[in-house]
Amino acid sequence: DKLFVDVLHDAESTIRELLKINDDYSVMFMQGGATLQFSAIPANLLRGSGKRAQYIQTGSWGKKAVKEAKKE
Repeated sequence: DKLFVDVLHDAESTIRELLKINDDYSVMFMQGGATLQFSAIPANLLRGSGKRAQYIQTGSWGKKAVKEAKKE
């Protein structure tokens, strides 16, 4: 609805201003929190590159990150 669209545009405008993001870049609002980054980061940095990442697994969060990275 209009209220949501107004809030969304205001949030994007504020983020662009605060972080000095120009129109050459998209601002994406994504759900998923930190756990989503366990898959998004290796997917964006490793997929198709032939490169491998190295992880230091120190606990439960590290274990989750390694599990997601292995999918790439």
